Amino acid sequence: PSDELPQSQTRALASMDRYAKAASRLGVITVDEHVDHTIREVKLARRHGQRHFVPLGVQMAATRLGVSRGKMAFLGGDRAVRLGDREIRGDDDFSVWLNWRGRGAFPVVSAVDVLDGTVDLAGRMVVVGYAQLAQDSARTPWGREPAALTHATLMDNILADDLLIRAGKPAELALVGLCGGLVVLGFLLPWRPARFLGALAGCAAAVVLPPAAFLAQGTWLPGVGALLAAFGGTLVAFTAAWLQEGSEARALRKAFAHYVSDELLAEMVKDPSLVQLAGQRRDLSILFSDIRSFTTYSERIEPLDLIGFLNHYLTPMTRAVMRNRGFVDKYIGDAVMALFGAPVPEEAHAEHACRAALDMFTGLDSVRPEAAKHGIDLAIGVGVNSGVVAVGNMGSADRLEYTVLGDAVNLASRLEGLTKTYGVFCLLGERTARALPPVFRVRRLDLVRVKGKEEPVEIFELCGDDRVTVVSHAEPEAWEAGVQAWRDGDFPTARAAFTRFRDANPDDRVAGLYLERMALLGEPPQPWDGVFTHQTK
Repeated sequence: PSDELPQSQTRALASMDRYAKAASRLGVITVDEHVDHTIREVKLARRHGQRHFVPLGVQMAATRLGVSRGKMAFLGGDRAVRLGDREIRGDDDFSVWLNWRGRGAFPVVSAVDVLDGTVDLAGRMVVVGYAQLAQDSARTPWGREPAALTHATLMDNILADDLLIRAGKPAELALVGLCGGLVVLGFLLPWRPARFLGALAGCAAAVVLPPAAFLAQGTWLPGVGALLAAFGGTLVAFTAAWLQEGSEARALRKAFAHYVSDELLAEMVKDPSLVQLAGQRRDLSILFSDIRSFTTYSERIEPLDLIGFLNHYLTPMTRAVMRNRGFVDKYIGDAVMALFGAPVPEEAHAEHACRAALDMFTGLDSVRPEAAKHGIDLAIGVGVNSGVVAVGNMGSADRLEYTVLGDAVNLASRLEGLTKTYGVFCLLGERTARALPPVFRVRRLDLVRVKGKEEPVEIFELCGDDRVTVVSHAEPEAWEAGVQAWRDGDFPTARAAFTRFRDANPDDRVAGLYLERMALLGEPPQPWDGVFTHQTK
């Protein structure tokens, strides 16, 4: 029957004439690429008229095994080639799947060394071909390799009896059923997060099981169908779930989906009574960030270029917030305002806010090349403060915005502005600093009155955590001694300590600020409280 024979071909590549005439055996060197131009399989036999030709790698293996041509046979019905007492089986289209060894598996020697007699090839199987990838190369699962290694790999696989096995249709269909079934199961369970877990499990199974089968048994299990089943099942299941939701929930999604976070939206859908203008009081942390001197830069950058740069910059800043369970309240030009502990309550909101600030610091590295193109020496300031604020939907009956109001918000904004004065990356309010676990490194910085507030506040510098180091100071004892002496009104001791600290940390601006204050004051005025009043925001 025709389906027991390889497809007839009008031509096939063989070795060059000068080698073919001297050869005791000839093999086809034609190989077929997949749609991604990668060689993964070799036809076990090719038909031209009534004759069948096997690949060069098969002939090489036969030679190595000492199998004469009379003991070689093509078994069309079995889709196999017999080499003596060894049988090599192909799949439905007469292909065998190569078990590529990886880079450097086969030694490559120069023809010059062979001609010079410096390489001993006695008793070895040799494939002659171009070694330069620009002249004759093939794309393998390991990357570009000399095309001649295709034949060496086939021979080596036959000799080692470890050609890859392609799983049959039943196994492929079973994988499709498993991945699709996991998605469906997730949507049948009453627990809402199970939908996402089921979809994730289905997609993960489609991605993980094929390579696992390969590593465990050398079996190639196609996973494209399973992945499509998982994605398709997810799409269908999500669509069905949306259609089953009540009209009130759909109305909320339609009204709020474009300007609230997914977590807030889920909270509102779960409890529609939360959707009210009055809001609620909640303890949370507020973060403000801003690019230093951005107004100056914006005056000389074209508006469209400025928008493109801001979009590039705000992407990693936003991801830093989202990654740490924050909610981006708004963008104000280049500034970012974010909330932690709202809309979803969080016990460790101060920790999340500070980790987001540190992730912003590391995220600047990805933006600096783009900033340099526009002549921007990229640096930002971040202020974080914690406190009880009013949080909720605020606005009119026609337009709402989920945001916060309160003194804690104003102080966070003031702290961000003061980072430029002190020359630091991030300033923390006292409640934020006191709430952090020991893995965070903070420096007690100053006791100040910010503009618009009479009550003094203690501020701290965020220096790093167990993952990120923003700044590291030498002589920390000198710093603490200087701050304490300043607050006690002991200017000589404070002056000596801050001078020692500045000498050990020449890039630190804050010690210099203290020395300048003492130079202006001469002696501490009475009554002395150690508080410095800032006149600017």
